[in-house]
This record gives sequence, C-alpha cells and structure tokens, in this order.
Amino acid sequence: MTLVLHPITEHRSRQVTAHPAHSLLIEATDGTGKGAVASYLAAKILDIGEHKVLSSPFVRHIAPDTTISIDAIRELNSFVKLKIPGAAAIRRIIIVEHAQRMTIEAQNAFLKLLEEPPADTVIILTASNSKQLLPTITSRLAVIRLAKPTEESLKNFFLAQGFEQKEIDKAYAMSRGTPGVMTAILDHAEDEPLLLHISYAKDILRATTFERLSKVDEIIKRIEKKN
Repeated sequence: MTLVLHPITEHRSRQVTAHPAHSLLIEATDGTGKGAVASYLAAKILDIGEHKVLSSPFVRHIAPDTTISIDAIRELNSFVKLKIPGAAAIRRIIIVEHAQRMTIEAQNAFLKLLEEPPADTVIILTASNSKQLLPTITSRLAVIRLAKPTEESLKNFFLAQGFEQKEIDKAYAMSRGTPGVMTAILDHAEDEPLLLHISYAKDILRATTFERLSKVDEIIKRIEKKN
C-alpha cells in the first residue's frame, strides 16, 4: 500500500504509529483517502504486511454502505473479548470507516467500548464530519485531520505509477486534488461513490427542463423513503 500524504499528515502518522493512542479518529472530506490511511496505520502498529491488514484475524473492519447498526457494534464487543497470543503491547485493531453513519443506539453502545478500551487494542475511526458523532465519543479520541497532498506531490506520485501527464492533469482537475477520487478516476473505478455522483450531476445538466424536474422528484422520493 503506497500513500501520498501531506507532510503534516505524514508527521502526525509517524507520531501515532510510534505511540499509538487506544482510540483514534481520522477526519477529512470524502475522497481524501481516510480508509487507506487507517489501513496504513493498522499495518504499522501491528507490524504486518500492508496488503494483509483487511484479511488479518486480528483486524476487525467495518465499512458500511448505509448505516452502522447496534448489532455491528455488539460484534465488536465480542471481538475484543477474544484472547490473542503474543507479547506485543498492541495485538488487535478495530477500523470503523464512515463512523458518522452509526445510529444513535450504535453510538451509545460504542461509547461503552471507548470508556473501557482493551489494553491490547487500538480503535481507529474515520469520519467526514465529527460533529455527527456524540460529543462523548469525540472527547475520547485522538484526532488526525487529513490535509490534501500538494499538487506537485500528487502529480509526481501518479507519474511514478506510469500514468500519462495529460490523464493526471485531467484527474486532478476533476477531483480537486482529493487522492481517493483521483485514484478512482485514473483506475476507471466506475463504482466509486463520488464518481457516481459526478456522473449523475452531469446527466442532470445535460437533461431538458422536464427531465431535470423528473430527476429532482425521484431524488425527493428516495429521501422520503429513507426517512
């Protein structure tokens, strides 16, 4: 796993891996690469191959499509009760991506885990907006706020990966310098959520007035159905 990080983020990451906090929040806008940074930190803390993080039996990873239920948090409570052999101080990692999607019930259950964190476990959350988490949760978390890498470092990174300068310049402009979205554009990852939103927005702009109104009505109905 190769990351391109802003120097401030890189420095903060080194501090965390050298002296891991038991509960950590990685906060940044969507597409900045929060999940990749969480996996990177987990690999360094556990001292395992970076490609093995998400398949490791000592890592529990939650990455929701919608909400995170209280049942998912209860499973974490079971996970931390398992005995893990070894002499290392930290032997287990929990990664919860998009933590702001936890329901209130799930957040309250998660709070209990934070109040009595297992000594051998590091909990890493990612969130686009920490204000959607209970203050009693955020007050217990060390925070890394990801800064976007510089334009030069991003473009040099993708040049080194073998992409053409023209493709890189276009991807940088479309992504506004967010590494995750830029990677998805260059890799033609059509299932990337932010790319789907961009594509949908373009379709609306190309549509007739009647078609736009129909699409807006469709969006409203989806929102009402979720609520």
